[in-house]
Amino acid sequence: MTNLAEKASTGVKWVTLAKFINIGVGILRISILTRFLDKADFGLMAIVYFIVGFADLFMDMGISTAILHKQNINEKEYSSLYWLNFMVSIVLYGIAVLAAPLVATYYKEPELGILVPLVAINFILSAIGRQFNIVYQKELNFYVITVIEIIAVVFSLIVAVVLAIYGLGVYALAYSTIAQFAVYNLLFLYLGFKKNSVRFHFSLKETYPFLRIGVYQMGGQIINYCSKELDVLIIGKMLGAEQLGIYNLAKQLAVKPIAFINPIITEVASPVLAIMQNSKEQLKDSYVKLIKMTSSVNLVIYLLMFVFSDLLIRVMYGAHYEQCAVILRLFCVYMYLRSINNPVGSLLIATGRTDLDLKWNIFMLFITAFMLYLGSMFDVIGILISLNVLLIIVFVPAWYVFYKGLINLPLKDYVKAVLVSPSDYKQLFHLFKKHFLFKKPLDTPPQY
Repeated sequence: MTNLAEKASTGVKWVTLAKFINIGVGILRISILTRFLDKADFGLMAIVYFIVGFADLFMDMGISTAILHKQNINEKEYSSLYWLNFMVSIVLYGIAVLAAPLVATYYKEPELGILVPLVAINFILSAIGRQFNIVYQKELNFYVITVIEIIAVVFSLIVAVVLAIYGLGVYALAYSTIAQFAVYNLLFLYLGFKKNSVRFHFSLKETYPFLRIGVYQMGGQIINYCSKELDVLIIGKMLGAEQLGIYNLAKQLAVKPIAFINPIITEVASPVLAIMQNSKEQLKDSYVKLIKMTSSVNLVIYLLMFVFSDLLIRVMYGAHYEQCAVILRLFCVYMYLRSINNPVGSLLIATGRTDLDLKWNIFMLFITAFMLYLGSMFDVIGILISLNVLLIIVFVPAWYVFYKGLINLPLKDYVKAVLVSPSDYKQLFHLFKKHFLFKKPLDTPPQY
């Protein structure tokens, strides 16, 4: 267990570095592009990212979750899973090409007819490297993942800035996204084949045990994705691409802390908690610490973003985006509330109860749609207020479904884990000092 703790600690360090650079470069890219692109361009890409992101969930089919959960997988099973994923990606790309004219017509934006199939190339790019990425994650080999992420995101930044300067507009965003996916997955393909090559072998029967585990996770993720992105669909249709662009720029800025902090924890926690799956008490103690950690860190960050939202918008996007500040404040509240339960996916993977994720997200889809409908009777502000109210309403039901049922965590202990105090920050500082203040350059990179 000591060796596992050391690997987890090293993994957190490498993932922290990767996410810090990834988020930083992402913010820099958007900050630069707002000086060159129209507001409507960001609205168009928000719609494209929604469609492509939605289809990508079908492509994975929960296989990533199943690979992390299942501890003994042979080479034939890995090969069957790889080719299944690749075949599904081809099918989804074909669907995206056929659906693009319908999307363009629905939103009355002809440019979407070109952008959707263009960015959908990422389906195929993702399929060639995704499984190798998951294997490295399962082995807690986050050094390799970190290096590849940094290379890919820096290359994407260069492509975006050069194309924006040359006046390609919205296509600077599209091609930079494709460039990032291409570099990221081709490098994993190269390293993956060197280490553990995939055979030209496929048996659908061999994938059944993985699909049985992953299908619930996939269903839950799809419905959860729809719940979280319904605002994009509604605003894009009702208010147009420009208003959606302003709204989505604020949303992108607000989601950065979650995108930075929570994956650092969950990417390492998922394989680690899966190893603990047979020790319920240890699983509960470890997960309570995860909740405390995410709540403590996110509270400080979102409080600062809330207070300095006007300055943040002016610095990041320019004075002509001042209307984003109010939207950003409401997003800060929403994202903090959402971040509290974000690590639950790691718990579901560890316990093998991904069916709960599906059931919960079906419930959330309907109630989110209702709250968005109420909010849309007013404006963008009304939508955000309705989303914040929703997360407050479901706080106790979420505890009952996930934490009481899976790890027998009392409500008072859950509330205590969520609420932070000065002593919690003192403990967090000692943890940071112990694991993050390197006395040597990170840790010795693992061999691969």
